[in-house]
Amino acid sequence: MLTTTPIALVLFAAILFAGPVRGVVLLAAVMPFGSSAAFALGQAGTVSLLDFSILAMWLSLIGRTGFTAAIVQSARPHQAGFPLLLLIILAGLGALFLPQVLGHRTDVFVTVQMRDFATIALRPLEPTSTVTIQFLRFMVASSIFFLLAGVFARKPRADLALKALITATSLHIALSVADITSYALGFPDLLDPIRTMRAAMLDNQYLGGIKRVSGGFPEPSAYAYFTMALFGFWLRMTMVKSLGVWPKLCAIAMFFLLIRSTSSAAYLGLFLFSVAFVAGHLKTISHLKPAARLILLSAAFLPVMAGASVALYSLNAEVAHVIDAVLIDKVSSDSATERMSWNNQALTNLKDTIGLGTGMGAGRASGWLFACLGGLGIAGTALYLWFVARVIFARQVTDTLNINVSAALKTGCAALIIQAALTKPYPNLEAVFFILAGLAVALGRAGSQHVAAEVRRPA
Repeated sequence: MLTTTPIALVLFAAILFAGPVRGVVLLAAVMPFGSSAAFALGQAGTVSLLDFSILAMWLSLIGRTGFTAAIVQSARPHQAGFPLLLLIILAGLGALFLPQVLGHRTDVFVTVQMRDFATIALRPLEPTSTVTIQFLRFMVASSIFFLLAGVFARKPRADLALKALITATSLHIALSVADITSYALGFPDLLDPIRTMRAAMLDNQYLGGIKRVSGGFPEPSAYAYFTMALFGFWLRMTMVKSLGVWPKLCAIAMFFLLIRSTSSAAYLGLFLFSVAFVAGHLKTISHLKPAARLILLSAAFLPVMAGASVALYSLNAEVAHVIDAVLIDKVSSDSATERMSWNNQALTNLKDTIGLGTGMGAGRASGWLFACLGGLGIAGTALYLWFVARVIFARQVTDTLNINVSAALKTGCAALIIQAALTKPYPNLEAVFFILAGLAVALGRAGSQHVAAEVRRPA
């Protein structure tokens, strides 16, 4: 039994008792524990704590009436879940048939497990258990979108969604601080009891003498991916004047944790997201003075940081070493060249399979869009982009708490898409994205229906 199995069983029982509405807080509490497993499956690997919690959320529907119709409603043609449903069907058929039908027609980059280490190698396309496992993980992760989109559309509780994100943020900060201080105090194994996933744990990496933070995740890149979602959420919540100063403090904390990850992809994602965020809220800046000051300062901070980095680079040898390692050397490194070859091969896979793709997880790339094109083909990528657009770009025109929390969740989703475009090796955006997306769509729909009812109400 794994050290995290008792925790998983307690969480499972707690979610069953709490139900699918209140259980979202417990589900969010699991999100920062990306390296924790619920239990082992022998040679098949491990079941993550988050996937196990998603199963509990589905089972919590038993005996609670009224939610099934709402969940089905979230997948109808006029809803955001419809393209996701089509994508799951297409991805399932692709995982089942494409590696067999198109076997040895093209080569794919796969992870090859050697005796003492794993490496990435080019191999002919063929049916493997990896394709099935990747699809099952995608199906479990994406299923939580339908559950939350249906449940919270029927019972729109923006306060619970906000409480869930507060819980996730608090635990993420606590795990990050524990990771940093444990190494500083000489206890590098402090978080090992929660790192039970059967995956390479790269939690002991240093860069220029600085410990790279991984918190509750197996490596800094996955840590930065989750942190980017929280940064996007809290940055948008700073524009809600009634909440006071604490959303600003959360956004600042997430910003510094992103910097502390020392991930070059996180730095680029942070810059691209900040530019997109300011560009998308220029009109708001002119109307909301407190938010305007915060946004302008956050927008100006990146150029200031860049200028300070250039100055320190020329004056301090240690800072110059870190900047060289994170940014300058990274661009020309063997790793960067190798990752570009993965993306080139993904496009070759798309061409060799006549636009059908190789099947989800059959090959890896170094960016979400390339991974989608190579694995899901043109049709699958189009459905995925349709779903993402329906989630992120849904129109919202009011200023209720439901709408504001929904907008913040969508901003978190947008931040994840930007980060995924730089780092994700497979098409799966993971459960964190689908949790945020499901809540965002449900609360946005509930807020719009409330406004429509107010408009129709006679004076």
